[in-house]
Amino acid sequence: MGASAARVGARFDPTFPSVQRAPLPTSKGTVHLTLLVDWSSVEVFAEGGRVLITDQVFPNPTSTGIAAFAAGGTARLQSMTVSHMRSIWTGRIS
Repeated sequence: MGASAARVGARFDPTFPSVQRAPLPTSKGTVHLTLLVDWSSVEVFAEGGRVLITDQVFPNPTSTGIAAFAAGGTARLQSMTVSHMRSIWTGRIS
């Protein structure tokens, strides 16, 4: 499993963006992923959190998409659900 910010906005340091990888054994060839995406981070939970990758991103303001791909093999996306998450910020400072 991997996550890459290689095609995302800001280029302020030669070590950014990075590519994160983690081993992920599959069961019957199926992988279940949950992605949480906000304005500056992407979190990928595999198999209910058994494997987790978190990456910081600084997208271009015109960026409006997300892509899934298989590197060095093939994969088929069987289903996807997109949900909007409400902000936890109330604008008040305690």
